[in-house]
Amino acid sequence: MKILLIGALVFLLHQQYASAQNTGITITCPVTKTVEQGGTVTITNPMTTLMIQGSINTISYDYLGRTGINAQIETASDFPSHVLTGFPAGLTTVVTVEIRDTVTEERALCTFRAVSTAVPEVTCPSPTNAIAANRLDPLSPNLSPQVSFNSPTLSSFPNNANVQLAYRYSNFDVTPPVNNQLLTTIQSTQQRHSLNNLPCGSNTVTVTATDNAGNTATCQFIYFRLCVACPNPVQSTQTFTSFARPTFNFPLGAVVTYTYTNNGQTIGTFQFNQATTHFLQGFQVGTNTVTLTVRDTNGNSVFCTYSYIVTVPSVPEVTCPDPTNAFVANRLNPLSPGCTSQVSFSSPALANFPNNNANVQLIYTYTNFDVNPPINGQQLATIPSTQNSHVLSNLQCGSNTVSVQATNNAGSTATCQFTYFRLCLVCPTVPSSAANFFQCCSSSTTFPTGAILTYTYIRNGQTIDSFLVCCLGSPSIRIHYRDQYNNFDGG
Repeated sequence: MKILLIGALVFLLHQQYASAQNTGITITCPVTKTVEQGGTVTITNPMTTLMIQGSINTISYDYLGRTGINAQIETASDFPSHVLTGFPAGLTTVVTVEIRDTVTEERALCTFRAVSTAVPEVTCPSPTNAIAANRLDPLSPNLSPQVSFNSPTLSSFPNNANVQLAYRYSNFDVTPPVNNQLLTTIQSTQQRHSLNNLPCGSNTVTVTATDNAGNTATCQFIYFRLCVACPNPVQSTQTFTSFARPTFNFPLGAVVTYTYTNNGQTIGTFQFNQATTHFLQGFQVGTNTVTLTVRDTNGNSVFCTYSYIVTVPSVPEVTCPDPTNAFVANRLNPLSPGCTSQVSFSSPALANFPNNNANVQLIYTYTNFDVNPPINGQQLATIPSTQNSHVLSNLQCGSNTVSVQATNNAGSTATCQFTYFRLCLVCPTVPSSAANFFQCCSSSTTFPTGAILTYTYIRNGQTIDSFLVCCLGSPSIRIHYRDQYNNFDGG
């Protein structure tokens, strides 16, 4: 009995399978489906939309090398809608739909076209034109060449994922002009984007967004980099200056004002269309920090700073050796007691001559009004400054005012003076008899005015106090004159 029941059950199952196989599975796809915003296609009530007939257990969608849905489905209520994603914008994609009966392994296929009318878009950051860029200039007033902003907005890219943003710029305000030069490439997932080294003037920036599938979109915006060119650091001996108005980069038609400040104090204001030359004054000796601010009527401004250095002119100098006056010369008289007319000393010191005091000649002249006839400005010698020791000969008795003129190849000169007093004594002729011994007192001397002299007569190393002994003695007599400052000479 059991065997009969089992056989009957198998027969019935076979008959059901055969009936299903004979019935068959059919599927009819729509011709097209529209790709929605974000690259999606929605199949609502797939049993009806696709017009499926017959037994069905699974349904799958194949497109772009992927399987979209693999669902167990018996009736429309089992899976009310299918959402397919990842369709590229602006393209038509063929979708293959397959239904399968897992019992009979029957399959049915159909295809439809997913049509995308959406175009990928990228929206650039504001500002979008030169004037707005100027008013909202993101560049800092210290002329930083970097500008940063939020990432451009993307739309209609599949999932808006894996998008690269390439930044290029053109600038025809610079020389040579720049045309479509690549600045940088940044991932769209990076929230803040920075651009470096935008030149002065109007920069038209083009952004190209590209995803892995080759979808692209572009947008443009303009950044106007405000610039002003300060003069180079200036060094001068004057407390005033004039120069051509500095150049600047502002949008066409901007009404510009120049303002100069020195250490916080305004020293000049000029309208662009009124002054082609700028005159500034009131600088102090030393370093003056000048700030130039250029501002237009819209409130846009940019500044730069430079140094104006006022220096006291360096005058060539020559410093004569001591002594520097007659009385000192007298006390420090370098002349030997033997009445020699030659004097030597170190080379005078030089300062502030060009090329480290090179190629300087020293011309010595002297004046002496104690002699008859007097001497005025007579040249003694010309000696190079590189010679360490200088020697002057033939200085006359009395006060010699020596002038030194230092001169180099370029004609720079400096002078100084010093005085050498040459002490002199003229011994008398020794008399031959006692009758004219008073001639011993006829010896002459040359000492500074006001000197108090002491006469000392020495014979054979012995001091002689008597004129008579002096005159009657042998010719080997020395007469020493000495003043209160211990200057002395002998004849």
